[in-house]
Amino acid sequence: TETVSFASGGNFHGQLLASPIDYVKMTLTSLSIASDKRSFSLLDSHLSYGLPGDLAFDTSKADAGYMIAQYAGAARVAENRVLSTPAANQEDVVSMGSVGAVHLRKVIKNLETLLAIELLCATRGIQITQEKLPIKLRKLGVGTSIAYNTILKALGDYKGDVYVRTEIE
Repeated sequence: TETVSFASGGNFHGQLLASPIDYVKMTLTSLSIASDKRSFSLLDSHLSYGLPGDLAFDTSKADAGYMIAQYAGAARVAENRVLSTPAANQEDVVSMGSVGAVHLRKVIKNLETLLAIELLCATRGIQITQEKLPIKLRKLGVGTSIAYNTILKALGDYKGDVYVRTEIE
C-alpha cells in the first residue's frame, strides 16, 4: 500500500500577519498622541502664543471653542492605546490576528477623527491670527494654503459654538 504523509509547514498560523498589524496599530497610536498634543497646544492659551483659550470666538456668550472636540480626541487617544495592545501570541498555535485587524480598523478611524480635529483647530488658529500678522508674514505655504482654503470652503467662517461632530465629520 502507498503511504501518504502530510506536513503543514505552519501555513495555518496567522502570526506572520498579526505581528505587523500590531506594529502598525502601535505606530498609528503614536501619531494619534502627537496629533492630540498639537490640538491641545493650540487650545491652551499658555502654549499657543496668544491665541484665545479653546480658540473660542466669544467667551462672553459661553462659546466653548474647540474644547469639546479636543476632549473627544483625547478619548480616542485613550481608546487607541487600549486597542494597540498586541493581539498576536495570545494562544500557542492560532494567533489572534483577526482581532488585531479589527482593532486596527478602529485605530485608523480614531486617527482620522484626531487629524480632523487638529485641522479644525489649526484652521481656526489661522483665522484668528492671519489678519494680525505683518503683511509679509500672512502668506501661507502652497500646501497649507490649499488645505486651509478647502477646509474654509467646507465649513465657512467660525461664528461661535456649533455642533462639533458635524464639523469633524
